[in-house]
Amino acid sequence: MPNTKNALVRQQVIDSLLKTERGYSTQELADACNHKLDILGLPRVTALNTIRDDIRAIESSYHTLVEEVKIGRNKRYLCGFVGQSRTKT
Repeated sequence: MPNTKNALVRQQVIDSLLKTERGYSTQELADACNHKLDILGLPRVTALNTIRDDIRAIESSYHTLVEEVKIGRNKRYLCGFVGQSRTKT
């Protein structure tokens, strides 16, 4: 199965999480994506760089800002426009 189908699913999951005020780490985003991909029977995300690339794709495709907040050694991501979705569901 082409990886582009997985990318769309991952971007939809990431979008739904980033529009909350909580902020998520790369690992938390990957876990949420893997949960959804498991439900759909698609291959899991193994590299965290894939999630970072999806975040960059969301930023460039939908002309939005995804903030990267550094807390200690960890980075958390959240959308600059809380409550607004950028992908179609």
